[in-house]
This record gives sequence, C-alpha cells and structure tokens, in this order.
Amino acid sequence: MSPDWRSYNDVAEVYSRVAEVHYFARPAQDLLSLLDPAPGSRLLDAGAGSGAVTALAAAAVGGRGMVVGLDPAVSMLLRWRNRCPGHPVAGALPHLPHPDASFDSVAAAFVLTHVLECEDALNSIVRVLKPSGRLGVSCWANSPSETPPGNVWRDTAHGFIDEAALTDALRTALPWEARFSVPDALKVALHSAGLRDARVEQREYDVEMSTISYLESRLMSLSSRYIQSCLPPDEWGRFKGQLSSELSSRFGPQVAFTVRVNLGVGVKRGGSSAA
Repeated sequence: MSPDWRSYNDVAEVYSRVAEVHYFARPAQDLLSLLDPAPGSRLLDAGAGSGAVTALAAAAVGGRGMVVGLDPAVSMLLRWRNRCPGHPVAGALPHLPHPDASFDSVAAAFVLTHVLECEDALNSIVRVLKPSGRLGVSCWANSPSETPPGNVWRDTAHGFIDEAALTDALRTALPWEARFSVPDALKVALHSAGLRDARVEQREYDVEMSTISYLESRLMSLSSRYIQSCLPPDEWGRFKGQLSSELSSRFGPQVAFTVRVNLGVGVKRGGSSAA
C-alpha cells in the first residue's frame, strides 16, 4: 500500500479545475464574507489548497495587505500562487511557523477535519491571531460522497475493497469529519479554543456538473486514492470503468445534488469587544 494516498500533490490539477469550481468556490465566498477582512489587513489561509479562499482574500485586503497561504502540498501552492498575489508557505496544521499575534484573520476551509491534533491546531491558529482577530472555519455537513451519485460510488467501491477497511482508513485520514458535521460540535470547539462570539451556520449549495466531471472529482477524492493504493493497476482500471458505466447509466450526462456546509466564525479575546 502506498504511504502517500493522503497527499494532494498529485491531484492539484483536477482539484483546482473541478473540485474547487463546483464544491469550494461558493463556500469560500461565504466564509470570506463572515471574516470580512479589512483592506490593508493580514490574513492567513491555513490549508489553502488550490486557492479558493486565497484568491478572494488577496482581492479583499488589496495591495497594502498581505495574504499567506499554508498547505503541505507544494503543487497546490503553485496553483494559487500562479493566479493571485500572496505568500505561499509549505506546512501543515497544527504547526504554524508564524509569530504570535501576526494576523488579523485566519481562514481554515475544509482543513480541520484532516488534522489529528485538532485542538492543537485551533490553539495554534488562535496564537497567531491578533486580539479581536477572527477565525473562519468551514466543514462538510454532508459531502459530495453523501449524495445520490455518491451512493453509486460507494456501492461500486464496496465491490472492490473491504467496507470496514475503507471506513477505518477514512476515519484515520478525516478524524474529525463526523464530529464537525454537527454545527454545535464545531461551535463548542471554537469556544474551547478561547474564541468569543462563536457562531456556526449551515448553508446548502446546489451542485450541477457533468457526469464526467463528477467522476473526475470522485477519483481524486481521499477515499478513491485509498482504493487505488490497495488495488493492482488492472483492478483499479476495472473499478474506474465500472464506476463510469454505473454513473452514466443512473444519471446520464449530468448530475445534480445538494451539499451542506457548516460555516463557523469566532473572535479572539482581547482588544475591542466589538465583533
């Protein structure tokens, strides 16, 4: 089994072209609206991915501000760095190589669920926030895998790999996904990290995309990359062919479904009491 199946380095192109556009762009807009970074301010995008939040933040803070994008996948950093100004940093939560109180706001979009030491990650984020700085977080309430086409993917996958093994692998890779799918649990985590005025709201996003694009997005997902790491090449090819056939038979050329996202924001204690 490959030890690298959790890395996003090899899927940056599909991630930015398909997943970011269809899954992450609109939640990024809403998350940035909650953060509301001021022109000239400093923002850290912790878990920047291909830049859904970073690009919007760079425009919001303007030339006098600064956006730092942190991600362990260098290929992801290159994706957003080629399209917007900012400072890429190769790294991963919970370790932030930044001084205390160095950012006015921090965005953590769809990243906390990937971090085993989630409490340490939140504490590290709060450490680098200035007093009265804001943290904005997004997490899946139900992801693209928990939709009608996602059910087709799951049923197909269980014909190729042991269901319990897949479940255990995903729990290891996404240890907080189930917990933070509940808005109150995310709110408690923000409070526990020492943030005030924490609030979490759940929003729905309708997704329409070609079946081919959905297939691409599923094949680059963590769960599919785990399956690929377990299967010999010919079986992986058979899995892809069967999944493509099943999706086309069930949905035709287009898929449409709804995802739900929990968006949370909190303010670091200290400084002005105004939110």
